[in-house]
Amino acid sequence: VWDCSPKPIIKLTQDGYMLEHYGSMKEAEKTDGVCHRAIGKVLQGYRKSTGGFKWVEHSPVLYQFYLFNNTRVNLGLETICL
Repeated sequence: VWDCSPKPIIKLTQDGYMLEHYGSMKEAEKTDGVCHRAIGKVLQGYRKSTGGFKWVEHSPVLYQFYLFNNTRVNLGLETICL
């Protein structure tokens, strides 16, 4: 069951580097022009990317890691690569 409440998200390059964070999928759509439904499909795991970017749900730990290290994470986000 998919929760429809707005959730912060992070936009990544295809290589896994953080580019931007947004307060919701709708905000990302307004800023980047990428359909919020397509972003949702990425977050649900039905697509690997959309609009030329990868998208993940924002978590404080993941965001701080990106912010201070700007290092790549693996595509499954199970482990963080330093």
